[in-house]
Amino acid sequence: PMASAPFENQRQHYVQRLDNALRAGQIDQAFQIADEAVSKGFEDARLLSHAAYNRLNLGDVPAALALAERAREQAPRDVNVLNVLGLCLAKLGSHQDAVNVFNAAIRAAPTAVAPHYNKACSLEELKEVIPARTEFERTIALQPIHADALAHLASLTAQRGAMKKAREYGERALKYNPQQPIATLAVAVSDVEDRQYEAAQRRLFPVFRNPELSVFGRALAHGL
Repeated sequence: PMASAPFENQRQHYVQRLDNALRAGQIDQAFQIADEAVSKGFEDARLLSHAAYNRLNLGDVPAALALAERAREQAPRDVNVLNVLGLCLAKLGSHQDAVNVFNAAIRAAPTAVAPHYNKACSLEELKEVIPARTEFERTIALQPIHADALAHLASLTAQRGAMKKAREYGERALKYNPQQPIATLAVAVSDVEDRQYEAAQRRLFPVFRNPELSVFGRALAHGL
C-alpha cells in the first residue's frame, strides 16, 4: 500500500497535466502527455483514450485500437473512449462495428457532436445514404458551424440532384472553412449545372493543392 501511493499520485499528476493542456487548447501536447503516461504503465481511461488519439494521428492504427480497447475495459460507457474506439474501427474499414460503437457513445452522451458526425461518415462509407444524411443533420443541429458535416450534406444533396440545396449547404460550409474540399466540389458541381463555368474553374484550381482531397475527390475535380 505504501508503494502504491506515489504511483497513484503520479497518475493523478498526469491526469491533471492532461486536463490543463486540453483546457489550454494544446491538443498535441495533451496527446503526448497521455502517451508518456501510458508508456510508464498508467492504466487510466482518460490517459489511454488520449494516447489512442495520439497513435491514430500518427497513423499507427493497430496500436491506437489496442489502447482504445484497454480504455474501454476501464470505462465502458465513456463517450471519448467509445469515440476513439469507433474511429479506430472505421480506419480499419470495419464501418458496421464502428457504427455500433458510435451508437453506444451516443447513448452515453446524446448531445456529444463527434459520435454523431463519425457515425454519419461510417454510414456514408456503408452506402447507407439516408441514415448518413440524418446523422449529418443531427450533427449540425448540435453544432451549426460544423463545416465538415455541412460539406458532406452538400455532397449527398448534390448526388440526389437538389443543386440549390447543395449550394446552400456548401456555401455554409465554406463560410466556416473556406478550404473545405468536399464543400468546394459540391458548389462547383452546382456552378457547372448553372452553366457558371468560369466560376467553377476559379473554384476548382485551388482544390488540387489541398492535401485533404481524396483520390476520388481529385478525380471528380479533374472531371469537372
